Amino acid sequence: MKTLQAATHSGVSVYFRPRNGSSSELPAFTAAIEVLAAARFVVPLRAGAGWAERFDAGIGTLDALGNLDYCSQREQRLPPAGRTRWKGLLAPFPVDDPATGHHDLRAAYIWSSEEAATVAAARERALARAEEALTRIRNGLGGRSCKTRKQVDAKTARILGPPLDGLITVATGTRAGKPWISWARDSGAIAAASRLDGLYALATNLPDPGDGRPLTAVDVLKTYKDQWIIEQRHRDLKQTLRIRPVFLHNDDRIEALIAVIGLARMLGVKPRSMLTQLGEWTRLGFFTRTDYGTYALNTPSRPASSTTEPDP
Repeated sequence: MKTLQAATHSGVSVYFRPRNGSSSELPAFTAAIEVLAAARFVVPLRAGAGWAERFDAGIGTLDALGNLDYCSQREQRLPPAGRTRWKGLLAPFPVDDPATGHHDLRAAYIWSSEEAATVAAARERALARAEEALTRIRNGLGGRSCKTRKQVDAKTARILGPPLDGLITVATGTRAGKPWISWARDSGAIAAASRLDGLYALATNLPDPGDGRPLTAVDVLKTYKDQWIIEQRHRDLKQTLRIRPVFLHNDDRIEALIAVIGLARMLGVKPRSMLTQLGEWTRLGFFTRTDYGTYALNTPSRPASSTTEPDP
């Protein structure tokens, strides 16, 4: 299952929508954009969104990326030589979808030295495991499970799945009635696969900052690094919610309940009175900030209490 969730900076979930796990990536992404058209967001793009092809066509190489002045909190106590290096570039990323229309987005292409090393190490481990499996096949040639070339080919196809597609060249055949197999790494294909190691794309509709400077890739990156807040909300929604038992008849009501609880937490109001006061909040449209940092409704018929003060 794929899920889309929006949360405030303080971690209050205000939007949650599940989608079928087999659904296509781009329609799901554009549908989410349509729903969140009035919100500002930063969304990591998967390979199915076609960002790598756009990078190749419009930018070309990692050398075009500029250095980013960014350091995570966990690395701030490390010497500069031991910190992750970051590069990035902000580029237009227009999206056209028959169902939702045209969307003028921007994509921050981010490269991380730590991510590049992790991806390269994972590829090397996968190649080593594949070669070990091919060696076991070679050692078992002529046995009960590898008597024919067809059996050898079937076993080889299961080993060389999509992550290793084209990275190892395998040849099989039959000699004197006995199957044989040989293989070798394709250095050219491995180099091509590693060309964009450590690179990912962040789509956003964030406007330029109000201080007169344009939005930059590091601005998008810093916003994206708050993703741990969303991950915690995913964790919360995938486990038992600590609310009183309720009996709902369809998914729409479950989504509505989550939205109401999220809004109530964000505005500092008890969920049980949320629905009653939503109409009045919409009609009046202003709040008073309390000493506790929450927001209370300030109506003409009910002046603000002595424990509240105007929002500065």
